[in-house]
Amino acid sequence: TGIEYKNHPSLNINAQKIWWNDDGSSLVIAASEKLYVYALNKKTLALTEVLVVPCKATSGAFFGDIFFYSTFNAKIYFILQNRNFFLQNYEKKKFILGLIESQNRLYFFDRNHNIYSIQIPFEVFFKLSKYIGEGGSKEALPEIPQ
Repeated sequence: TGIEYKNHPSLNINAQKIWWNDDGSSLVIAASEKLYVYALNKKTLALTEVLVVPCKATSGAFFGDIFFYSTFNAKIYFILQNRNFFLQNYEKKKFILGLIESQNRLYFFDRNHNIYSIQIPFEVFFKLSKYIGEGGSKEALPEIPQ
């Protein structure tokens, strides 16, 4: 869930929105022109910047360690394993409402309060996350029958 903040002096970022993942290990901060991604070391309580994305993020949502976000110019992206990926274009700006894993859907609304959704293969995202996290090793992916 996004939390509105005006300013975060210790990070020296003028934060517009802040999102934490469920286990509190990742933090995403939307500033006016950039998206900052931090990892939290829970033992030392130290934040480490892992990615800066030049964009105007309008909304976002975590699903596990995957962060989905929409931009001012009507594009949907996701951040996975500290890498930024493009997902989809839209004709007009949409805001992320949330995700429903059992339906494999990401939900949005527009300024006229219309509801939209796109199908997200979450299982594929989790396997991709594991694959990238293990350096692209073959052991991270299951055997695919011929």
